[in-house]
Amino acid sequence: MALSEEQMAKNLEDVKRVRVELDPDPVVKGLASLNYKIAELQIAKDHVSGLLLEAMKSMAEHEILKDIAQNAHDRQLDLLVATDASVQAQKSAEQRSIHARMKMPELVLSLHHEEVASLKASWYMKCLQLVASNLESTNSNLSRQITVIQMDQALQGGANLANRSVTKSFNL
Repeated sequence: MALSEEQMAKNLEDVKRVRVELDPDPVVKGLASLNYKIAELQIAKDHVSGLLLEAMKSMAEHEILKDIAQNAHDRQLDLLVATDASVQAQKSAEQRSIHARMKMPELVLSLHHEEVASLKASWYMKCLQLVASNLESTNSNLSRQITVIQMDQALQGGANLANRSVTKSFNL
């Protein structure tokens, strides 16, 4: 079943709270904080991935419903243009189309509602993709932090990380 507008709004409110902030200097908090951030980030990514899968399914279902409504609309339009005398009496193809659509307001309205629902489902999925992209960026930045810490430890020869600001001299 396609997601309703209310379900999408509820999920987006939930996703607004998905936030993983990196520490400016994770060494100050201890290396265990990095493990916590990795776990926190993975939980957030898993949550958003699940919502994205649901959004993809919903978007496909909305597209199918839109196609069904479009097909019903087009079949009835063709039928009226081919068989209804008042529609055939119109002077131009555009006038015949307009006159035929006026005779089937429920199908025109149904098609419009399905097009709107499909647009909303697409927008919802793009919002989730933006959040997922942000989480991937955070993951990359966390990896960079870990790399910087590893490089710092290597440069210091495993010395105390508290003296990180000391400049080492190298003889080349």
